[in-house]
Amino acid sequence: MTTRQSALHGIRTSGDYFISTSLFGVMFGIAAVAAGLENWQALLMCATSFIASGQFAALECWTAPLPLGTIALSVALVSSRNLLLGMAVLLLGGPYLDSL
Repeated sequence: MTTRQSALHGIRTSGDYFISTSLFGVMFGIAAVAAGLENWQALLMCATSFIASGQFAALECWTAPLPLGTIALSVALVSSRNLLLGMAVLLLGGPYLDSL
């Protein structure tokens, strides 16, 4: 398989992911505008946050004197579910992951 064929195959197989990610971006953009974020702030949040639910949790706490501790705690609590998910995948998918 050539590089071009491989790239086209990757584009075809990731189309569903691209559509859902794009829709999330539109929803987050609408919520960020409603919360009063400027464009650069929304882009910075998207570039530095790896947990989508954490972005929405941070938007709920977005007020004039920015409560950084509250935002950090709420994002950490919302994101903690990914630790449990990762441990379950490691435990249940161990033999499969070892063969990768």
